[in-house]
Amino acid sequence: MSVVIRDAFRGTTPIGKGLFAAKALKRGEPIAAMNPAKVKRFTKKQWELYHPQKGLPHDAAIEIRSGAMITDYLSRNGRPRWYRLNHSDNYNTEMHYEKFRIVWKTTRNIARGEELTFKYGFGTEDFI
Repeated sequence: MSVVIRDAFRGTTPIGKGLFAAKALKRGEPIAAMNPAKVKRFTKKQWELYHPQKGLPHDAAIEIRSGAMITDYLSRNGRPRWYRLNHSDNYNTEMHYEKFRIVWKTTRNIARGEELTFKYGFGTEDFI
């Protein structure tokens, strides 16, 4: 496996769990993806009703350009790998839309042990 989940920090402040490179990664390497068989689309209103009923965090779906919310995180059992990607303005992964799949790929070479991040809301322009 090319990634591991462990505690993440901003400076010395713990921010929860994060996704980290378990080995050196090359630019363009996929590190996480939504499961196309499980992806569901919601309006914002539908999502605000759905996620509390299922015990899911509010940020377990991604808003796309159309204003819809999409996710494959549909139950509390097993968080998808992408959910552990924390936000950074100095991100090192981006979302890509490929053959009806959302895939996060590295934007540069990544050192072993480096936290993997993406910029929330960035990269959804191609999703409809």
